[in-house]
Formats: sequence, C-alpha cells, structure tokens
Amino acid sequence: KNLKKARKMLERAIILGAGDEVVYYNLGTIYLRSQNVNKAVLAYQKAIRVNDESVKPHFGLALAFFQQGKLQESLNEFNRVLQINPDFAPAYYQLAMIYGALGMKKESLSALKKYLELEPSGPLSKNVGELIKELEKE
Repeated sequence: KNLKKARKMLERAIILGAGDEVVYYNLGTIYLRSQNVNKAVLAYQKAIRVNDESVKPHFGLALAFFQQGKLQESLNEFNRVLQINPDFAPAYYQLAMIYGALGMKKESLSALKKYLELEPSGPLSKNVGELIKELEKE
C-alpha cells in the first residue's frame, strides 16, 4: 500500500514537471519492488538520460535487466556502475552472480574477492566468504 502511494506521488511529480533523476530513480525502484520490471527499466533509463554519471539508476537498471534474464545488458550496466564508481561494492557482488550464471567461475571469484576487499564487514560478507571458499575448492 505504501509503495502504491509513493508511486502515485512520484508519477504526479513527473506530471507536474519535477522529472529529475531522483524522481525517476525512485519510481524505478518502486516499480522493481512491485515486480513491474518493464516500467522499472523505463524509469531507470529516464533517470540515466537526466544524469548518466549517477551510480544508482545504472545499478537499478542492471538489477532490472538481471530480473528479465538479460544477462549481457545487466553485465554492461554493472560495468558502467564501476566506471562511475570503482569502489561500489554491491556491483561486484552482482557481477559475481552474473558471471556464475554464465559459467565464468574465474571472473565470479575475482568479483567476490573485490567485494570482500571493499566491504570486509558488509551485509553480504559472510555469505561472500563462503562462496569464495566453495569456488576455490572446485
């Protein structure tokens, strides 16, 4: 219910001319959380058109592409995130997931290690450490 209310407020802001990067990014995130991935993609793309140098819309777009099964597009967007901010740890974690899905074990392991280097006590660090151990055994 709160997502629906927030979505309506953001859509109204756009209609009233407040279509800046933050509004489109937040709208994309609401759509993504509501499983409306196609609309999320469009909203993130609009945010990127407003500001191509912002990490969050590229990250959101990459997640949306991943949910659509568009792994190459997702990979491209995560790489764009890292061009903008090479220290954005969540992008390395997501890259590792894509590389794993593509059977690219070496690249996945490298991305996981980079995540752990940047976020040694981050929210996914324990899980990442276990994944690294598993991949190194193979």
